[in-house]
Amino acid sequence: MSGQDSIRGYLFQSLIAVLKSMNNDWQSICVEPDTELDKIDIIWTIKENQVDVCQVKSSINNFSKNDVLRWILNLKLDNNNAQSYIVYLIGNSTSSIKTFFNSIHSKTVSDFPAEFEELYHIKDKIKVFFEPNNIDTLEEALISGLDKFLFSQNISADYPTKKLISNGMVNQIIKISTSGKTIDKEEFENNMLEWLKYNYSNQLSFSKAQFELKYYFDNEIDFTDTVTKLAISDIRETRLIKKRIKELKKIFKKLSEYNFDVKTFEEEEDPNNPFKLITSSRRYSILGYEDESVIIESYERGILDKNCQRILDIKPTQEFYNFGTLLETKVVNHLFPFGRDEITLKGLEKEKEKKELYDDFCYKLEILVDLLDCWKKISKYSLLPIVLENTGSFHSEDIKVQLFFPKDIKIANYKNFPKPKRLKSLKDLNSQDGLLYPNIKQRGNSLVNEYFDDYIMPPYFDLGITGYEQVANQKRKYKHLLNNTFDYQYHKDNPDKQIIECFIKELNTSEKIGLPSYLFIKSKKDFTIEYKITCKNESEAILGSLYYKASS
Repeated sequence: MSGQDSIRGYLFQSLIAVLKSMNNDWQSICVEPDTELDKIDIIWTIKENQVDVCQVKSSINNFSKNDVLRWILNLKLDNNNAQSYIVYLIGNSTSSIKTFFNSIHSKTVSDFPAEFEELYHIKDKIKVFFEPNNIDTLEEALISGLDKFLFSQNISADYPTKKLISNGMVNQIIKISTSGKTIDKEEFENNMLEWLKYNYSNQLSFSKAQFELKYYFDNEIDFTDTVTKLAISDIRETRLIKKRIKELKKIFKKLSEYNFDVKTFEEEEDPNNPFKLITSSRRYSILGYEDESVIIESYERGILDKNCQRILDIKPTQEFYNFGTLLETKVVNHLFPFGRDEITLKGLEKEKEKKELYDDFCYKLEILVDLLDCWKKISKYSLLPIVLENTGSFHSEDIKVQLFFPKDIKIANYKNFPKPKRLKSLKDLNSQDGLLYPNIKQRGNSLVNEYFDDYIMPPYFDLGITGYEQVANQKRKYKHLLNNTFDYQYHKDNPDKQIIECFIKELNTSEKIGLPSYLFIKSKKDFTIEYKITCKNESEAILGSLYYKASS
């Protein structure tokens, strides 16, 4: 081989080393490594104990199949445990050679010449790439790869500068190859960046990441750094609650139309009797009873009157609690928790019908009261609808947002967030498209992207025998769903602040995204939220502040 051919070969080898190392996933690289047979030009370590070994061949003549197979065999002999055996062919190749190596993974043992049969067993590890014997073409490919790398580092440059940088990078690899030194990827990239900044600082533009946090609440608050108390949407305005109120009023009207001659709503009460809220016959209902008159106790009437007035804006009359001559028998289940008490009614069909309707009314009203009372507790919090905006000039990834709150501010999380008591109420809330979740996070629109994560909720099955077990199961589901929605980390190790932290995977320039959920806080005083934002490839943190006013 002539001196010119040798220099040309080293140049091609260095071009390939730089080109295939740009923007790819590897841990370390060694050019011209010191191996036993000296058949390997480049080694990339992909993971621990996983390496790709490579040979670069250039020629003005056509490559033969046997030559290529021999080079692959030599690579294997020089490293028997490589993950991939790679050959770059820079020059001309016949279509039959390209067809053979492009489809080598589907070849049978008979497709390999006898002297190369052992390569059949590693055919899935063999990779052959065909490159043009043209330095200018490879330089253009290298400039394109460099452009992608500079973009990832938030650096911009004009074409002449990128061409100079590409040539300089090849020279750096040639210099490294003379020592056979192994360089890890971080060192490779850091050295490249330092070399760029030292030699081309006047020709390069180094952009900085820029972010801002703002309050935004659809149709109410339009990107501001100050907010006053903001309550969660009124649940009574939802279609579901309106429908349930309408249904209860309809049942109430029907109950009020019953009129029996015998009056059973009156009961005698002794003000000195400590058990005045319970009739003597029902006092021992744990043992069951037989053919007792259906009488609604005064304490039950008081609760129902209050809830009807508060929720339905109606008040029952005494006749509402009249069940005529209706008698009730209760057989207590003694196999708890494997069964329920048995209740039977004796009386006129109209009386039975009213009692069943009354029980249905009471149950549905209790569910609604439970749901509204839970919502009332949630409404006592002020929500903070915070969005993140990328105000910089480039796409950013791995963004960490830290919010610093005063220590005395109460902040709700998945553990202390209000929850209902009844099974049906929990089921109403335990859904991503139910009542709760659309109201506790920023929904996507034309201005703001919605925060999504990759969490998949595990299936929940109501396999509990008793109602208590089913309620416990639904409470666990409620907590898990809240934990997923409140996708924050809460830190209390700072002596002066409580820190809430979240992560945004990526955000394009000029785009906005809501934080994982609204933050629910309680405070009677004004306070400042300081924030710090960092992201990938940006060493400097962005600092800022948001403000909360306890009153407008």
